[in-house]
Amino acid sequence: MGSLEVFSVLTWNIWFGSRSKWDRKEDRWNYLLDIVVEKDPDVAAFQECTEDFLAVVERHTEFKQSYKVVNKASTSTDYFVMLFVKKDLEIVASKTIKFPVSYLGRNCESVTVRKEKSLFRLGTSHIESYETVPGVRQQQLNTIFNALLKWSNNIEMIFVLGDFNFGDCDKDEKAVEESGFGDTWRIVHGDDPGFTFDMQRNWMKKRHEGNKENYRSRLDRILYLEPQPINWVPKECLLLGTETMKGTGGTESGIPLSELFPSDHFGLLATFDKVSARRTDNTNKAVFSTTNNTSNITTESQPSSASHHQNVSVLFRLYLAHPHIFLC
Repeated sequence: MGSLEVFSVLTWNIWFGSRSKWDRKEDRWNYLLDIVVEKDPDVAAFQECTEDFLAVVERHTEFKQSYKVVNKASTSTDYFVMLFVKKDLEIVASKTIKFPVSYLGRNCESVTVRKEKSLFRLGTSHIESYETVPGVRQQQLNTIFNALLKWSNNIEMIFVLGDFNFGDCDKDEKAVEESGFGDTWRIVHGDDPGFTFDMQRNWMKKRHEGNKENYRSRLDRILYLEPQPINWVPKECLLLGTETMKGTGGTESGIPLSELFPSDHFGLLATFDKVSARRTDNTNKAVFSTTNNTSNITTESQPSSASHHQNVSVLFRLYLAHPHIFLC
């Protein structure tokens, strides 16, 4: 992925795991990191990280040779999010974005990186797992959008990626729809459901919780926005870890290694190309303000009195990019 004209990002909830003997966490995480090294993203974002996972990272020679860590591990929660970037990228800035409300100790870790002459800004989070207060997920996402858009004149692409803990047609999808960010999976795959948490295909969580649910949802996302019309376009968006692990060794509970998945979530990898043709539209830079857990969108080139026409324009662009959201 060394070309200036290509930029790739990965997000994966690595699952902190079960305390039962059948869950070989170290084997799972090593296998997961093998996949990451093979796919070679410029930036890798992980959720549900633990000190045990970071110990596996430290011992994984290939991953350590390729990546450097951005943020420190949280000391206030049992699990947390982590960002890693390729060693040939320059870390220009990094920041922890605090949420106004989170009863689960959640936040967003962000980084601005330089690849050759291009600047990219990314934020990853594990959005509130359940609605501790009304609208908390939308509030947390809008906090991220606001923070990442500040002083973004020289940024070519902004990414919000991670475990959002809600799926398509959920009421919290409103924050994504109104943000102006593109949903990479939807833009590349259209109506393909793209479930990243799929208890019909991946039985890890089902065994852990001892139930027979078949819950499926697209909980994990990679959103992107170009503050300036540079003309980056998504080339591909892939689900990772959708097959059981290779190996013949058995666990202490008698479950073969070959029946385990790397995580209870599938990973998500997106690759973007910078195309030579310039845009001909007049897409404006979006600026967000959060009021009462909703996002109000204005543009720097238009007065606020034109917000109605601008919101119509934003919705129209969203419809062209991924019309499925208007069918929910």
